[in-house]
Amino acid sequence: MATGNTAMEIYYKYKMNLAKIILQRGVSITDTAHQLGFSDPFHFSNKYLKIMGYRPSRDKV
Repeated sequence: MATGNTAMEIYYKYKMNLAKIILQRGVSITDTAHQLGFSDPFHFSNKYLKIMGYRPSRDKV
C-alpha cells in the first residue's frame, strides 16, 4: 500500500512521535534532541516544527 511518503519522511515522523513522548515525560528539549541523535537542539527543533507543525516546547511538560 503506497502512502506517498519517502522512507526518510516515515523515519523522521517516527522519531518526532518518539520525541513527543519523551518531552511529555519532562525531559528537556536539549536532552531529547541528544537522545534521538541530534547534535544540535536548534536543528532538532526545526525538524520537529516541520514534521509536527508546531515547536517542541508545546509538548514540554
